Amino acid sequence: LRLSPRGKEFFERSARHVAIEKAHAMWDGKWRLVSFDVPVVHNRARHQLRAILREFGFYPLHKSVWASPSAVEKLFWRAVVSENLQPFCKAMVVEVIEGDEELRKHFKLPAQ
Repeated sequence: LRLSPRGKEFFERSARHVAIEKAHAMWDGKWRLVSFDVPVVHNRARHQLRAILREFGFYPLHKSVWASPSAVEKLFWRAVVSENLQPFCKAMVVEVIEGDEELRKHFKLPAQ
């Protein structure tokens, strides 16, 4: 028996979801931010990147800045690289986001 490409993708996504939930449950107090700038001629890439951000549980902080409390940098970046989207985005880990009340509420995290 051999796993089809769609089957492999299904199991990879399932494993990612488990890792995301586990990382979210054990928040280390740091925010993961992704900032991106995708030229209009690469509109499909912008849609792909937003889909990956949503899949990994990121929340739009601004139009092209998304945030997550989950420490899934390696898994996230692997997905970005597999779609060749890395030239368009930067990832950051920060301890303080001024006015993070909306983020804390969205992710059901305790207020500071």
